[in-house]
Amino acid sequence: MRRNTFPENLSQNKGLPIRIVTPEFGRISPELAAQYGSAQRLPYYFFLLVLQGNSREVIDGETNEVGENELFFALPHQIRQLAASGHDADYYKLGFDDECLSRLPKATSFCLTP
Repeated sequence: MRRNTFPENLSQNKGLPIRIVTPEFGRISPELAAQYGSAQRLPYYFFLLVLQGNSREVIDGETNEVGENELFFALPHQIRQLAASGHDADYYKLGFDDECLSRLPKATSFCLTP
């Protein structure tokens, strides 16, 4: 039996542990964000696609600059430092856990061995 590791209060779907965020959609409230603090050990896969602008992502203490038309991802158990301010970008964020990954029709090895 698989165990969902995606935080229940973040999932946007009752049957699928997943969350999609854009500048206009899916953002969590400041109160909920405050519960997570400035850094968190990711319990899920995290993807960030920057369409315009740029973003700075800090994973395991390493700063990564993500520019236009670039995809960034982090794996479960990595430590993500949350940005003090918002992104200067138009972006899509996607988060999902192993349960969601297991439902894909084919293995996605790039998630397991980046």
